[in-house]
Amino acid sequence: MADKNVSDEYESVKADLAKLQSDVSALMEALASSGKGQVERTRQEAKLRLREGAEEVGRRAQDLGDTLEKQYEEKPLLMLLGAFLLGVLLGRSNR
Repeated sequence: MADKNVSDEYESVKADLAKLQSDVSALMEALASSGKGQVERTRQEAKLRLREGAEEVGRRAQDLGDTLEKQYEEKPLLMLLGAFLLGVLLGRSNR
């Protein structure tokens, strides 16, 4: 009778372990798919931010070019003098 109880308990523990293993496997699969989804969302968000940043840099560069062009049209000699001085300063700094 004692052997039967031990055997029944052993089978019960064995079944519980199999169920636990199944639950852990399901949990790991859920975590893995959740992690993949999170990685994909993060990647998409990074791409969007990079694209927005590149567009902003492009807009600012265009604005700067427009401003310089307008200043050149208004005061061409002053712009040439400024470019010359900038060249001299850069030349001296590279020595």
